[in-house]
Amino acid sequence: MKNDKNTMACHTTPRLDALLKILQNSKSVADIGCDHAYLSILLARADENKKIIGADIKEGPLNRARENVERFGLSGRIELRLGDGLSPLKSGEVDTIVIAGMGALVISGILNEGAAIAKKADRLVLQPMSSAHELRSFCIKTAI
Repeated sequence: MKNDKNTMACHTTPRLDALLKILQNSKSVADIGCDHAYLSILLARADENKKIIGADIKEGPLNRARENVERFGLSGRIELRLGDGLSPLKSGEVDTIVIAGMGALVISGILNEGAAIAKKADRLVLQPMSSAHELRSFCIKTAI
């Protein structure tokens, strides 16, 4: 049986499903620390008009992301970029920035280094795997 790219299943979890629901009205999304690009793939499959950028600091995860994006036939829909934190983005390039699946200290560091870019986004979707209260405090103190 031949795999049809439109019906092939992409790895999903309750966390990814929740993010999809939160992001459904965003027009352009940057997935920072995209890893395997599952979120980017699911977003592209859910909305063909959404602009999606996946970024990662390491070539290995970005190569896996590229392989997955190609496997689902979404190379023309998802732009993948190598870079640290928010540095792969231009100011105001996306309306929503997602940083999910990392620790609060890592997310805080990314936001601190890329504060100018973070503040230009309409919305930040932050999902720390630990110390959510510390991330909340950081965002309030820095007005991010």
